[in-house]
Amino acid sequence: MRRSSSRSTLRGQRGFSETDLKLEMVPQEALRRTLFPLGGLTKDFVKKIAAENRLHHVLQKKESMGICFVGKRNFEKFILQYLQPRPGQFISIEDGTVLGTHRGWFLYTLGQRAKIGGLREPWYVVEKDGAKGDVFV
Repeated sequence: MRRSSSRSTLRGQRGFSETDLKLEMVPQEALRRTLFPLGGLTKDFVKKIAAENRLHHVLQKKESMGICFVGKRNFEKFILQYLQPRPGQFISIEDGTVLGTHRGWFLYTLGQRAKIGGLREPWYVVEKDGAKGDVFV
């Protein structure tokens, strides 16, 4: 990391990221009282903290479920235009049971709700094995 000359924010060596540009707009006094990342805190707990601190604009903000450069297109279809499908299995971390199959481990992010056909209850991605192609839920 290196220091930016403008407002003493840290930047990656290779230049600007979208996060750098957004942080650049935050007053230094606010950044001094800010802890990053949220790490092990759940979304519900963070929302509770925001409510306790009367940050209602944060609570009302619509959640982003996409990736900025993909836009409103279907993420899986978009990615599979560039990467070959690599079918794998959804595996339960509770008992090792195979719960279903998917078209590629790279289509999932940690914490994401996995859409596993035929299952009613929600399962969430907790780990991925790129070598084997398995997604652990």
